[in-house]
Amino acid sequence: MSETLLFVGNPNSGKTTLFNYFTGSRYKTVNYPGATVDFALAEWKTPTQSHWVLDTPGIVSIVPQSEDEEITRRALENIVPFVPNATQKMPALLIGVVDAMQLSRHLVLIRQLQQCGYAMVLAVTMTDVAHKHGRKIDFLTLSELLNMPVIPIEGRTGKGIDKLKQACCIRLAQKGSLPQPCPSHIEASTLKEQFEWAEKMVGLVSSNGYEKISGFDIDAWLLHPVFGPVGFMVTMGLFFTCIFAVASPAMAGIDSGFTWGIASLSAFLPAVWWADLLTKGILTGVGSVFVFVPQIALLFFLLGVMEGSGYLARGAMLADRPLSAIGLNGRSFVPLLSGCACAIPAMMAARTLPGKKEKLLTLFMIPLMTCSARLPVYGLLLSLLIGFHHPVQIAIGMTGIYVSSIILASSVTAIVGRMLRVAPAPGFQIELPRWHWPVLRHVLTHTVTQTFSFIKKAGPVIVCVGVLLWVLSTFPSPTHSFLHTFGHVLSPLLSPMGLDWRVGVALILAFAAREVFVSAIALMFASESTHLASLVNTLHHAVLEGTTQPLFTPASIIGLIVFFMISMQCASTLAIAKKEMGGWKLPLAMTVSYIVGAYIAAVGVVQAVQFWMG
Repeated sequence: MSETLLFVGNPNSGKTTLFNYFTGSRYKTVNYPGATVDFALAEWKTPTQSHWVLDTPGIVSIVPQSEDEEITRRALENIVPFVPNATQKMPALLIGVVDAMQLSRHLVLIRQLQQCGYAMVLAVTMTDVAHKHGRKIDFLTLSELLNMPVIPIEGRTGKGIDKLKQACCIRLAQKGSLPQPCPSHIEASTLKEQFEWAEKMVGLVSSNGYEKISGFDIDAWLLHPVFGPVGFMVTMGLFFTCIFAVASPAMAGIDSGFTWGIASLSAFLPAVWWADLLTKGILTGVGSVFVFVPQIALLFFLLGVMEGSGYLARGAMLADRPLSAIGLNGRSFVPLLSGCACAIPAMMAARTLPGKKEKLLTLFMIPLMTCSARLPVYGLLLSLLIGFHHPVQIAIGMTGIYVSSIILASSVTAIVGRMLRVAPAPGFQIELPRWHWPVLRHVLTHTVTQTFSFIKKAGPVIVCVGVLLWVLSTFPSPTHSFLHTFGHVLSPLLSPMGLDWRVGVALILAFAAREVFVSAIALMFASESTHLASLVNTLHHAVLEGTTQPLFTPASIIGLIVFFMISMQCASTLAIAKKEMGGWKLPLAMTVSYIVGAYIAAVGVVQAVQFWMG
């Protein structure tokens, strides 16, 4: 590889779509060094040599205001950490990307980069949309005024890509002077001059550049102070329903397939320790990874559709006001909503948040949302507390848990926001893109890329945790394992919660996945079935070990509910949190804090209920 090209442009300018056309979607997604932001890196071969091509995060100015923009700034100044075997510090060529429908705003960034001395080629996207609405742009005149090649691109068809590649080859052959360091601050007067210059450029090269498009204005309704929030909540409700309901059959099918496969393999293999390790440790761990794939794929597909159409930016505006009260903004809403289905795809969705503090606060808040893995646990505990034959009361109790979780998560986020010693999140600013149909090919490519990224990066960690739990629950013998021994050690801690070591072992096993608690309880109390009615009947007759006192009392059941509301018992979530937070320090601190906080809260609730009931 000899030289490096960077795609640079505003968010929603069509930059990534253009990058996909330019590289033929033959790229790999990797992390920037020292950050969790992903970027696309591809190889572009010309007749004479090969080049690396980077798709940088969208920016609105060379002065960074968010983690994404900081990454782009670092890439502009030094590509060596980002490009394998890079021999030059500075990029050889910038491919600036601007939207023909928002030319005056996007040209400001191009002006800033040009003033720094970068060699550039300008690609103007959405030209087909501009032509459709009668907006004509004189690209030849624009090229002369900017003193750089200007290539019109049709975003939906990719027309103009060959001319862009040809222009890049010609520009690369023209050796120029190295760019100067970009300024770290831009005065307000200078920024005003840059906007006035951009307005002037558009006036010189564009006809009908500022005419309002006639016809029905959907934003007048979607951003209406009354109808907007109502429509947004309906849309988000459908979004949540799809992630939770549509993916459930596929998840159940994967789970059933792994269960059947493991059972068949267990019947075929000899009854030796390595067979048990293979089936209950390794394969079970692999199954726990793949069972989340439908939700993750569906999440990124729906996010791609919403972002590609332009609705996601408008939804962020509507959710900004209520979230700003706890230190977040509108961009956090979708990750938090999807956290009600599963924390794993929710944390992956949080990577798009602009500020480091905002992202960390969202990641801290997501584990407190009532995910689908908690539902079997709450169903069992509410059936124990209220009675199996009272579905209406159970539904009311479940609603109360959801509302309490939202209040709890908001309170914790507000407190953590005051304690977190990182740069504050920038003010919420977002540029509304034009409405258009998303390109299905690009949405599917993004979905597949992100899904395989999850399997590749989080899978090994989750499998290792599963193997570790198998070892602890098997040796030195299944009836006297390390896990059982540790469970007895926990007895003094469980006593204030009104529980014994058997529930403690189930809580430990639930770290692999919260729903494991139900099957673990059935195993520890020798229930004939994990079916809810049979299990509830068995647990009703359970007593504290060595006594005749009931084990599952109203106080201990409510305490367990509070514990599961707060505690982060999910190895998968911990693995993803490590990836998204860029290390183990914060995820471990969050996990320990939530587990300790859950224990203290549960003990307090149990003691209060016992005192109140006499």
